[in-house]
Amino acid sequence: MRKLYSILVALILSVTLFAQAPSSFKYQTVVRNSSGQLITNTQVTIQIAILRGSISGDPVYIETFSPTTNDFGLVNLNIGSGIMILGNFETIDWGIDTYFIKVWFNSTEMGTSQLLSVPYALYANKAETLSENALTGNENAFIEWDKNILDDFDGKYSSLSNIPTFANIAITGDYNDLANKPLLSDSAWGSLPLGKAGQILTIDQFGKPLWVTLSGKPDATTLPVSNINGGLTTFNCNVNPNGLLTSVIFEYGIDTGYGKVILPTQNTIIGNSIIALSADIGNLAVGTTYHFRVKAINTFGTSYGEDMYFTPYYSLESIAIGQFYAGGVIFYIDETGQHGLVCASTNQSQGIQWYNGADILTDATDKLIGTGQQNTAKIIAIQGPGIYAASLCDQLELNGFNDWFMPSYDELKQMFLNRAIIGGFEMSSYRWWYWSSTEKGLTLANMWDFSRDNPDMNGEAYATKNGSGAGVRAIRTF
Repeated sequence: MRKLYSILVALILSVTLFAQAPSSFKYQTVVRNSSGQLITNTQVTIQIAILRGSISGDPVYIETFSPTTNDFGLVNLNIGSGIMILGNFETIDWGIDTYFIKVWFNSTEMGTSQLLSVPYALYANKAETLSENALTGNENAFIEWDKNILDDFDGKYSSLSNIPTFANIAITGDYNDLANKPLLSDSAWGSLPLGKAGQILTIDQFGKPLWVTLSGKPDATTLPVSNINGGLTTFNCNVNPNGLLTSVIFEYGIDTGYGKVILPTQNTIIGNSIIALSADIGNLAVGTTYHFRVKAINTFGTSYGEDMYFTPYYSLESIAIGQFYAGGVIFYIDETGQHGLVCASTNQSQGIQWYNGADILTDATDKLIGTGQQNTAKIIAIQGPGIYAASLCDQLELNGFNDWFMPSYDELKQMFLNRAIIGGFEMSSYRWWYWSSTEKGLTLANMWDFSRDNPDMNGEAYATKNGSGAGVRAIRTF
């Protein structure tokens, strides 16, 4: 493992060296391996985040660098001038809060520390006036101004104080007599094959040289979430860096404006193949729909995965009739207490025909709980594409789920029995019928009246398939 030793340097001298205050500040770091040896003349990846308010505060700015260490293992960065991932460095108001700097080295988090003093050259941008001996103006008034010539440097090396002492060291000139000889990998030299036309030489995530073909900005694909519940949800994506150092973040929020970000576990990648990435996030509001997508950035541009959405729900230990769970409202729980049925919280139609224009037998005759899904599949297979009761349920995509179906007769009965807890049903009209997926015969299908204490409770209720006076409420299993 490599160690990163860093020193934060804010150069006040920069105020006198530029016509305007610079929009960056210096960051110098020394890179050593696990044995304490310097890592020299090697390209590394450093990611910087500026956090506001606390050591765990929200990032207001994130950027990445790919510098090469010099002969002494040093790299020098201008924070504020890297490849921007998030935020705008120039809009940070350094005077209104405390700020912290967080550092990643080759995708490994190195720690977070407070910026104990605001970089002077950046804070100077906020100065409106200054006065000294009738001098008034902004920071530009200091250009080529020096009131004291007695402390000017004469340019001679001998005029410096604390001059280092150099010693002459005799060497044999034999490479084998050197200490700390450089090694490529695993205490052995390796060979680098010839590259091809159009390729560039870069360093992979293991610090080894690699020929890559530049093909453009990264390919990014958003994947469905996993562990979807109120306690913990996992964002997933696939990203192909296309041969370039690529930074990855997830954007999320309650609408497609997003507004919040979270970094995947591995947020800086390189290579020419698809890499699966993920990020865990907790404390999301149960029952609230969230949108998210992946964002990938390299020097060729920025790519976005498609928007996806999900709704956190209750854990199995606390489920009950009437709760929002697994994309809908629970209206039936089986004897295990772990599985059951949920229905959509609103109707898919308030009046539509059961058949697709012709009276034909579909063999969807099952009534029992657990048979609605196979009934729906049979109806779709026989009646084909079109707009009718079963097709509305089969084609429904709601709250991140697309496996909805039309309830069987007994499943619809359970929904009727719990209709007051579920909500969203008309209770005042003379009759409000709902279709089941259970076929009664060539021209008939079973249904339930939800508008009152059903007079058909102990018998069968059915109507002709071509009637358009009944509604549809889709369900799914969990």
